[in-house]
Amino acid sequence: MILIHDIRLPSEYKDALKEQLPTCVFHPLDMSVRSNVYGSILSHPDIYFFRADDRTLVHAPMMPDSLLAVLADNGLDLVKGNSDPAGEYPSTARFNAVRVGETVLCNEKCVDEAVLEDAKRRSLKVVDTTQGYTRCAVLTAGDNAIVTSDEGIAHQAELSGIDTLLITPGHILLPGESYGFIGGVSGRMPDGRVVLLGDLHLHPDGVAIKDFIAGHGTELIELEGLPLYDAGSLMFVDNGFAGSRVKGQGA
Repeated sequence: MILIHDIRLPSEYKDALKEQLPTCVFHPLDMSVRSNVYGSILSHPDIYFFRADDRTLVHAPMMPDSLLAVLADNGLDLVKGNSDPAGEYPSTARFNAVRVGETVLCNEKCVDEAVLEDAKRRSLKVVDTTQGYTRCAVLTAGDNAIVTSDEGIAHQAELSGIDTLLITPGHILLPGESYGFIGGVSGRMPDGRVVLLGDLHLHPDGVAIKDFIAGHGTELIELEGLPLYDAGSLMFVDNGFAGSRVKGQGA
């Protein structure tokens, strides 16, 4: 299993993750030279990647060839997007979509066309949200369950039949911003387990979040004693398959 993470992830979080996931291969993402996306989210994986499934990533064209080569060599399918994230919102939200079971939540006005094409190819339902940073705002708690502090996303998800827990905004660290978002704290592993950067006991809705996740039969991995930290999501992908292929733009 491969984990793509922001290169600026503090060492105490990275060390704690390695203790919990000793067989995981860590790949830091550094976009400081390539991208002009604003500083607080500059190297966040969910700005440049959409995780279409456990071994398929739709990615921004600007991604470093060295990282793409590592992913392809590990059997991952790569779909090149049509546009690069840039500058300020909403141009930064090209790939900030989230798949929940057979549904993709995204802001169709912001998202890259390659994300929508991938969803269409898989016959997935696309649910339009007013929040461009949909992935940032959503923790996937199961194949048909999410946690979010965004009322608009919660409303649209519930209308689409997705079980939704609406939580209190804030109480999450994001350097350079007033606070971060629950989706940016989280990652879902190929085996379905949810990993959090931090300890839910330090969030006012922590007990409700834990109960909700457990209620969907999902195992939770936390980093005990650490405040919740938004690193632009933990991008877990399965490298257990051979015979990769790199898909071209619009494929």
